[in-house]
Amino acid sequence: MSNRVITIGVVSDTHLDRDDGSFLKLIERFFRDCHLIIHCGDITNEDIFLSVKRDIVAVRGNMDLNSNLPIKKELNILNKKIGIIHGYGSPTGIRERIRKVFDEVDCILYGHTHNPFCDYEKGVLFFNPGSAFDKRWAPKRTIGYLIVTEDKIDGKIVEID
Repeated sequence: MSNRVITIGVVSDTHLDRDDGSFLKLIERFFRDCHLIIHCGDITNEDIFLSVKRDIVAVRGNMDLNSNLPIKKELNILNKKIGIIHGYGSPTGIRERIRKVFDEVDCILYGHTHNPFCDYEKGVLFFNPGSAFDKRWAPKRTIGYLIVTEDKIDGKIVEID
């Protein structure tokens, strides 16, 4: 059995209108040791990715109006299926709606609500990192880490205020 551990930095709802360096600072401070970075949408201006010299997997959010990013994406990491979507509509019932978008997955990464969430529902880990810059209705600014091994997936929400 392998002891491989993949750490993924997860961010969503940055809502940055321009590349002012704050996204790069966030990456350097919190995701320096991550194997992969995932952005769950509402980037607003994809230029924020230009100064980051890392691969970022991203999906389109409802505020990413001129984006060519996909609405959803699926990754297979250590034989774990991970679905990525921004989410839509009311925060009430969002997990039920986005669950219907994916077939068999072990985890669904999403955003939209600006409220962090990390819990299993019917065998699927739902993970929302909250928002790093635009907390809106959330009490804190947050990001997340997804830790993937061959045995399991765990999530961790981190306050960055």
